[in-house]
Amino acid sequence: MEKPEMSMKLLVDTGGKRVLFAEADKDCVDFLFFILSLPLTTVIHLLGKQQMVGSLGNLYESIETLDEYYIHPNITKDTLLKPLSPLPGYSVPLLSLESPQASTGKSFYRCHYHNNVTDDPRATCPNCDNKMSTMMTYVAPPDVV
Repeated sequence: MEKPEMSMKLLVDTGGKRVLFAEADKDCVDFLFFILSLPLTTVIHLLGKQQMVGSLGNLYESIETLDEYYIHPNITKDTLLKPLSPLPGYSVPLLSLESPQASTGKSFYRCHYHNNVTDDPRATCPNCDNKMSTMMTYVAPPDVV
């Protein structure tokens, strides 16, 4: 069985001892996200980024400052940075490569009495004229491998 290969290109400021730019395949980024989903991030959080040896603290800080647009709608940064336990339901891909406009990071609301759904909490139900303000939880479909 052939081992999968991952590659990453880095632009390094050797004087400042830091990475200025990184380019990697989605598989590589997903792998880094998977590593962060392990309880190790809890240790980084408790000890502090400055106490970490190597680049783990820097990786943790990069996720802290990552824009929410680049994370799947049903995943939060806290899922990666402060996990309660290992993520048993995830098969590594936590990175969303869709454009921000294509992302479905919306909240949905429904009528308390009927099954009508909207993305505007000010909307009224066409059946009973009540506000459709009961927030619904979005559940993403499982990844098919």
